[in-house]
Amino acid sequence: MKYFMFLIFVLLFFDAKGQCCLHTDLSRKFDYKVIRLDHKDADGFARESKIIIELYKKSDKKLFQKIQFKTEGIGLSNVFSKCSDDRSYITGQNMKTEILDGDYGDIVIADFNFDGKEDFAIKYNIPADVGPEYCYFIQGDKGFKKDEYLSNQMLWFPWLINSKKHQLISIVSPNWGTRIYKFQYNVFSKKWRKIGNRFFRHDEGLDEELIRLKNI
Repeated sequence: MKYFMFLIFVLLFFDAKGQCCLHTDLSRKFDYKVIRLDHKDADGFARESKIIIELYKKSDKKLFQKIQFKTEGIGLSNVFSKCSDDRSYITGQNMKTEILDGDYGDIVIADFNFDGKEDFAIKYNIPADVGPEYCYFIQGDKGFKKDEYLSNQMLWFPWLINSKKHQLISIVSPNWGTRIYKFQYNVFSKKWRKIGNRFFRHDEGLDEELIRLKNI
């Protein structure tokens, strides 16, 4: 009961001060609460935002972990203002929602390192000419930790998660074509490496390559 009373208070408070969303359908183990706090400059514009992610255990509604970080470029956007903008490869939530311009949702739950545990990705930057960039958090024995390699190298959410080959493939499409990045995970060393970086000018031959990647 205290959990839900606190949630109501937070929702009312952040309606005026920022944004707060509770995601209950993304995980079988956790509820994800995402809070966005805007830092406004002297002119009243939100130049920077702080994102707070709180994970509550479904079993007892107790706080499991709290994560926070600063964003780079969402201060003037509507990111995290629409609570239904989420996706889960674990429960199937919003998996049929159309993906536009590389936008998979404000927060996305999936298994990125192929260990059977859910991880999550969350938006942290909105570049002007390509899709949103994501931070990736991997679940370990003691909670979730930011994956520095994926967050710095695989900025765009993976178009394809190949659990059979332990590969993630991301796509970015500026105006002059499309670039495909491939990342390979070694389950023994627990390290990533980039194994592909191919550019298709004006998207010539892109459809054939995407079909090939889906079928390998």
